[in-house]
Amino acid sequence: QAPPVDLFAMAPRDMTTAPEHLGIINGKLTIGTPGGQAAGIDGLWAPPFVSSDFALRLEIFGKEISTPICKWWPFKLEQRGEVNGVAVSATTVLVPGRRGGLVAITLHNPTSNAFEAPLAFKTRGTLDFRGQWEFAQAKSSTATTPTAENSTLTLTAGERSIVLQGVGDALTWDAANRVGTQTVALPPGGSATVYLAFALGPSAEAAAGCQAIAAAPAK
Repeated sequence: QAPPVDLFAMAPRDMTTAPEHLGIINGKLTIGTPGGQAAGIDGLWAPPFVSSDFALRLEIFGKEISTPICKWWPFKLEQRGEVNGVAVSATTVLVPGRRGGLVAITLHNPTSNAFEAPLAFKTRGTLDFRGQWEFAQAKSSTATTPTAENSTLTLTAGERSIVLQGVGDALTWDAANRVGTQTVALPPGGSATVYLAFALGPSAEAAAGCQAIAAAPAK
């Protein structure tokens, strides 16, 4: 029996859109998701809030991960790649009803040796309120100030913030450089998953939304 067809999913080979121009939406938030790069995000648009130059990049062993295999839904992107012999699966998904989402990275060690994989999230972005949205893409220009507490990085501009939060306490942030690092232990033949929640909007709302997403990452 043939597997069921997912009418809302597409592979890059079936698209006319270039991988670097992919994006996902949920009715509250639109983000750019470059399909050739694991867990990458380029831009956040959540009317009336915008961070047009926001960027999130994932590095493992100091390298960005090319993902020749990916599958796109309107609200989610799944990607697969490899780095230094480690299989990497990345899912970027937006949460219904929130200006936020979740990145999940699963690392699999196919070898018979245990080792540790250093992982880093690198980010940046301006943030603005735009009361009027037209056909042209909304742009941001107000610099954000980074602060870090435990596994959370907050980028603030006035009364607005972008919040990124790891699950658990393994992720630590260098606020000045906007880099979060974590070491993932991989037993022989084993796998581990790292989660990063993100949200934007009024500062208190963004923080609460990000915490709620991080509190139940598997949902």
